[in-house]
Amino acid sequence: MSEAKKPRKRTPYFNIEVQGDETIKDRFRKKMKTVKEKLKSDVNVSTAVALETVLDFWILHNVQNENDVEKHSNGPDVYEYTPVERDNTLEPMFLTTKSATEKLINTLAAHSATCNSLLSWNEHSFHGHAALVHLKCDFDHQVRWKSSPTLPNGQSLVNYQIFQGYITSGMLPNQYDNLSKTADFGHISKRKQKDMTQLFAQQVEHCMTASCEEAFVTEFAHLDPDELQDGISIMTDARHGWRKNANDCDIVCIGLSSHKVLKSVHITKADDPIPQRHEMVGTRQLYDFFDEKGINIKVHAHDANQSVNKFVRERDGTTNQNDTWHGGKSLKKEIEKVGKGPQYSHGQTWHMELSDKVIPVQKQFHWAVRNCNNNEAQLRDQLDNILCHFKNIHHHCDPQSRCRTDPNYQIRYIIIRDPVAEDLFRTAIRKSIVYRQAQNYTNALDTFYVESFNNVLNVFHDKRIVFGKEQYEMRTNLTILHWNENVDRDFTSTWEKRDENLIIQTRKNLKPVTFQYKSLIWEKVMDNIFPLG
Repeated sequence: MSEAKKPRKRTPYFNIEVQGDETIKDRFRKKMKTVKEKLKSDVNVSTAVALETVLDFWILHNVQNENDVEKHSNGPDVYEYTPVERDNTLEPMFLTTKSATEKLINTLAAHSATCNSLLSWNEHSFHGHAALVHLKCDFDHQVRWKSSPTLPNGQSLVNYQIFQGYITSGMLPNQYDNLSKTADFGHISKRKQKDMTQLFAQQVEHCMTASCEEAFVTEFAHLDPDELQDGISIMTDARHGWRKNANDCDIVCIGLSSHKVLKSVHITKADDPIPQRHEMVGTRQLYDFFDEKGINIKVHAHDANQSVNKFVRERDGTTNQNDTWHGGKSLKKEIEKVGKGPQYSHGQTWHMELSDKVIPVQKQFHWAVRNCNNNEAQLRDQLDNILCHFKNIHHHCDPQSRCRTDPNYQIRYIIIRDPVAEDLFRTAIRKSIVYRQAQNYTNALDTFYVESFNNVLNVFHDKRIVFGKEQYEMRTNLTILHWNENVDRDFTSTWEKRDENLIIQTRKNLKPVTFQYKSLIWEKVMDNIFPLG
């Protein structure tokens, strides 16, 4: 006789009475069936689970407890403060955007509409500065969310935005690496950096070319109609990429009226193996460019490079001029030689009566070049008269000067009385380059703006860093864009300062610099990435 079967234990149940006819009953069953099918994963879902899920969802979105009511009575909930534990201070960090965050919100809302379980962080992976996050709930529903929108070329938008900030700010490559790796918010790979550098370099060059063309228009606008045939006036200077034996050299040309960069030439050892000749090579290329464009150069000011002097003098229609600051510096050196020395050579190579003449001679020189009426003979006469002034003989001094108008005037420096000191002083003046080449200083021009441009250039590429050609030229082009946008910008107010000689100098409080060129570069890059139409 077979063993009697044990009765199967029945699952506990309860009944709920719902008021309604057969139509409502059928409609209720169909809706319940739909809910069960949506909730079903690997096993069937009971009616109790389905009902409880629906009720929980409705309560979650429609019922507030007493604390919630009290909070909402004072306004909407704002949970901006998120405390952090000591062990979580190195949690993953990445960049995101508004649209990516909105997509995450919509994804979470869609999940909560069909599942009562909350999504939690499962794992993540970095793609540059963007992250791909895997979210998972208790019912094994999975969501993959990328923190950055994707561009048509398949790259993350946030990576391009960070790269643009890195490039256009002048940050060095090793500084970017140190920042991103130390802060641990992702890092763009070297391969992608190279590809992005090529793209940005092309667009930066296009923007720079447009900026220089606009600078030419501005420069010509400063000329009177009858001066257009003579051409524009320029100032140039060379800036070497390294401190010694430089491979790279920038020869920049700035308009004398607009003070904007008109053209920049990059010379390397591939063009000429001798760095000292790079300025001459670059200057020749500048004039080839001007000749090709049919642009005449009326006056060319530079810092007294003798090869450039010879080259410009040989060009018809161009006046060669040297920077007065460098000229005054060379004169200062000649006076220093005769103003101090060892005691045994006193009266032979130097003299005590000339010991205090260095600074005043510089001032006399700068006054002379600004009041010589573009006449080199008059400039030499005024330089010769400096000796008479320090001998306390003022017959040929300017009629408006204090030594001629003030009967109580007393010279503040040692009066030159010894004939030896007189001969040493006269020889030093006439040996100086400003006396021998007085024709190069009659216009009293300086290259202050070119020197200032070179200082800005240091922001974008340091002389201690060796850049490749692409990086070097891109950073030079960025400097040109920055300079042309901000040179001679307006000021908000002025203030006065007294120097060591109690001379009042007026200074300007300039308006903040602008960076519109960065937005222009970004637009050019995006135009290149997004297809037309």
